[in-house]
Amino acid sequence: MSESARFGGFGARIDLTNVPVRDKEITPEEILICETQARMQFQVNPQDVDEVLEEIHSQNVKTTIIGELLMTTKQFSSTTEK
Repeated sequence: MSESARFGGFGARIDLTNVPVRDKEITPEEILICETQARMQFQVNPQDVDEVLEEIHSQNVKTTIIGELLMTTKQFSSTTEK
């Protein structure tokens, strides 16, 4: 998501409090830019979200929506505190 916002000229709104983490000491920056084998991120067209979530849930995989790309230029906001 951060790469699409940066290189695609989009803005982004991300709620990092929705990201499941094992290590409670992980920083917001690490959550935002680090992918692991245990956590993957997908970008999905808004009209396809329900279908994609349904398929993922059918495989007993935990999912959460963490944000959205914005059609504005270079606007970025994130939430890191509950």
